[in-house]
Amino acid sequence: MRRIVAYVASSVDGFIAGPDDDMGWLPRFDGDPVGFYAFFRDVGAIAMGRRTYEWILDAGPWPYGDVPAHVLSTTLAAGPAEHVTVTPGPLTDLAATLREGEGTAWLVGGGRLFKSFAAEKLIDLWIVTVVPVMLGAGVPLFPSGRDAYARLELVETRTLPGDCVQLHYRPRR
Repeated sequence: MRRIVAYVASSVDGFIAGPDDDMGWLPRFDGDPVGFYAFFRDVGAIAMGRRTYEWILDAGPWPYGDVPAHVLSTTLAAGPAEHVTVTPGPLTDLAATLREGEGTAWLVGGGRLFKSFAAEKLIDLWIVTVVPVMLGAGVPLFPSGRDAYARLELVETRTLPGDCVQLHYRPRR
């Protein structure tokens, strides 16, 4: 059974994208010093929200190959990529689908998707890479609201190049 992992980069002030969905603040590294490629090798399914999906499509070719992707949306038609499924929910059904199989189910983003999964206690592990930049505005890691309140347990930290820190948390159950 797959575990559901929210793997994301965040500014120090808690944004996952800058104003107008700008991602130019993310550092670029040679090789894999942050461990993303190693993480992705174990990914058997991915899920994302509509805005993240549309941003990815606008950014260039589909980057996830044949890994089954699920887009949570009530407004999109079927995905243009062969391995993309658009689903309106319910969230618990999507989570059950993501858990089928081996490896990891990666929650790509965005913030509303993280909040929805967290509110239903469906995230098994948070991997948050904190990038040393203050954006001041943009897309928050977690939109405001108390419905997803949860205590987390720190299980690992990694100091990364570029003064980044990666935090691994699991929910306290």
